[in-house]
Amino acid sequence: MRVGISLRGPVFGLALLVSGAAGFGGSAEANIVRNLGTLGVGSNVLTTCTLTACTGSGEVLPVLDGFTHQIHFDVASDVTAASVNQLISGLTVTAVNLYVRTDGISTEGAANSTTGVANLIATGVQSGSVGQFWDLAAVVGAGNYFVEIIGTTTASDAAYDNRVSVSPVPLPPALILLMTALFGLIGVARIRRSRAAA
Repeated sequence: MRVGISLRGPVFGLALLVSGAAGFGGSAEANIVRNLGTLGVGSNVLTTCTLTACTGSGEVLPVLDGFTHQIHFDVASDVTAASVNQLISGLTVTAVNLYVRTDGISTEGAANSTTGVANLIATGVQSGSVGQFWDLAAVVGAGNYFVEIIGTTTASDAAYDNRVSVSPVPLPPALILLMTALFGLIGVARIRRSRAAA
């Protein structure tokens, strides 16, 4: 499966980046903004955060201060996960990362915590004419994941959108080429047989 995370429109595929296990969270600013539960192929979930509310949670953006927001989710099989983040206004984002939890704690229920052990598997790429978008995508296996958004609010109208989507793992281009060649050979063989029979 493919999981996508974005702060906006198109999602750009990234090579899977893997690092060693590392602790995460632990700072006062690290907050689970939303727990999306288990996402299946076709899921496409929007979270909007402002100074007064974040979709689906009691969290908010801080006033003129740094923040670290986490959006947690599980997947049950191989998918492509993508995240698109759009910076609406009044803030600066310095990083958007995708982590897999390696401490065995599911994103479901009260066991959620911003502290624990996780591996960084992909980093976002900034895009847009004024850098207002962050795009991130990676092929992931069954497990517990979270997108971490790190930034600073700079105005009283601070807001961002985050969209997490899950899609099937695309076929590799080499496999598509091989299948096309195979069907072409089958077609040529049939034409030769029909000519020989005539």
